[in-house]
Amino acid sequence: MPQPALAEGLRQARAAHRRLRDHIEAFDVQVDGTDADPRLRSPWAHLKGRLHAHMDEEEQQLFPALDALAAGAPPEAGPWIGALEHLRFEVDELATLSDACRAAARDAGDLEDPLLALLDELELHALAEQERLYPAAAACLPGAPPAAAAPAAPGPD
Repeated sequence: MPQPALAEGLRQARAAHRRLRDHIEAFDVQVDGTDADPRLRSPWAHLKGRLHAHMDEEEQQLFPALDALAAGAPPEAGPWIGALEHLRFEVDELATLSDACRAAARDAGDLEDPLLALLDELELHALAEQERLYPAAAACLPGAPPAAAAPAAPGPD
């Protein structure tokens, strides 16, 4: 049976990934074009790397499988099943890195506002995945207990 809530969540997640990738690239150009403090450069480099890895994993493993679920067809078994649960926990790591960048933003001069805007966008996207996409996906899995549809407690991202 098709799952329109999951399909819509996937559409929104893909659009958010495109916006975030553009925003990350634009901010990275700004950082490279300045003599940004190492207290900003280091957490930014870590956050940027983890964000790209996280989004790549979602786009390459998870989203194609969730597309099949959204269409009502059971996806092939694969690493995406474990990835669904693992990605929920990665949010905590990303929140920690985001917090470090938020703290560094206070001393980032002209980079403060664009960095905070990017971090706000990231936070909204993570919240949408935690509260809507992941629970909708978990609820579609065969044999999923009713508790699987409940969102994980949001992290401080």
